[in-house]
Amino acid sequence: MADPRCEALEATQRLTLSPSQMAAFECALAGKSLFLTGCAGSGKSFLLSKIIEALCEKCGKERVFTTAATGIAACAIGGTTLHWFFGVGLANEEIGDLIKILNRPYKREARDRIKSAAVLILDECSMINAELFDKFDEIAKQLRGNLLQFGGIQLICSGDFYQLPPISRDSGASQFIFESARWLALMENRFFILREIFRQREPDLVEFLAEIRRGRITPKGNAFLISRRRSTSCAGAEIANKVCLFSRRDKAESMNIKELSALPAESEKVFDAADSARGNNSHLLEQLIAPVKLVLRIGARVILLINKDQCCGLVNGATGVVTGYTQDGYPIVKYEVTRFVDGKKVIAEIDDVAEPNTWRIKQAGKIIAQRTQIPLLLAWAITIHKSQGMSIPNICVCASGIFEKGQFYVALSRAVTTDGLIIIGNLPDARLLRPDMRAARFLEKIAK
Repeated sequence: MADPRCEALEATQRLTLSPSQMAAFECALAGKSLFLTGCAGSGKSFLLSKIIEALCEKCGKERVFTTAATGIAACAIGGTTLHWFFGVGLANEEIGDLIKILNRPYKREARDRIKSAAVLILDECSMINAELFDKFDEIAKQLRGNLLQFGGIQLICSGDFYQLPPISRDSGASQFIFESARWLALMENRFFILREIFRQREPDLVEFLAEIRRGRITPKGNAFLISRRRSTSCAGAEIANKVCLFSRRDKAESMNIKELSALPAESEKVFDAADSARGNNSHLLEQLIAPVKLVLRIGARVILLINKDQCCGLVNGATGVVTGYTQDGYPIVKYEVTRFVDGKKVIAEIDDVAEPNTWRIKQAGKIIAQRTQIPLLLAWAITIHKSQGMSIPNICVCASGIFEKGQFYVALSRAVTTDGLIIIGNLPDARLLRPDMRAARFLEKIAK
């Protein structure tokens, strides 16, 4: 007999999901492994959160594990890295040695996770290579004593192979996860492509980003690109209200330190995070985007790190300026938000108090680490890596220094509107603008 709680939850989701999202949602609720993809801003993260919520109701929170390829991505879904779930570090050893490691007494918790899991969520799966997936598949089979694919665990994968490629141990190219026969056998052609774009509404911007994503820029797309480029020497006024996206952390940190130091020192306030972790999980706090120490001054440009009020535009990526502090000492921020109402762009200013938020890392329904901090970052500049998942109304993409395929697209796709996007610096080498042909062939094949 169906659980009435699951039925009620599924009925609610039908009111909030698009038809393509609903198809993937129903497949997940049917207990099937699947791969969810789509371009940036197509609602993958939103859908994943709904799937996680529903599967926790169906299977029990203690049997649903949320993971991602990187710490930043894991933070966004309140989970851990896939490596942490399996408890084998970088997993560079051969499979026999990995099994021996997991059978050691101090690896009991990792063994228990693998054995008890009913569902494993894997976000940003494009960054997991085929060799690593095959190792994890074999570990799951052996520890669970189950020869079914992935030891019988339902695997929900999400990601975009046009974006960041698999992490490699050396300078050579790694195989994508879809080049694993084991992964393909597990998915059984259950590939769901989200085509509706929610982040951008302007047709020319949507079309341009689609061309950049596929590395096939038409004359119209090239004209659009030229219209958004600025010389570094002439971009000063336009940069003033934009978040600069850099490929390197030192560049972003240097700009933030310089701009903050130019503001009145007497208005400075320091906010220290309150951290806690269960057992030896304190290292997981390093994956959180919220800083250990946040230093602000009146006039500081900041970016919001949470979805606070989506109706009025206070979402992850909203930018503003610190205008003062409350009696309790919390920052008051004046945000400039961009929304589309009845297809028309509306820009508004909103004053809001940035009160502490708690980021929780959970597994099996239990909190294993958490950080409480003001949900802001300095935002004269941030890295492209940290910007993943954000919708930023005003950005300046610093193209010089981009070193990885997909990085330029990730940066550009943070933009919400055409007016809110400018590009400075030398464009990436042509080879970095072209997607990996293996990824292109795979995505074109499943799109048919």
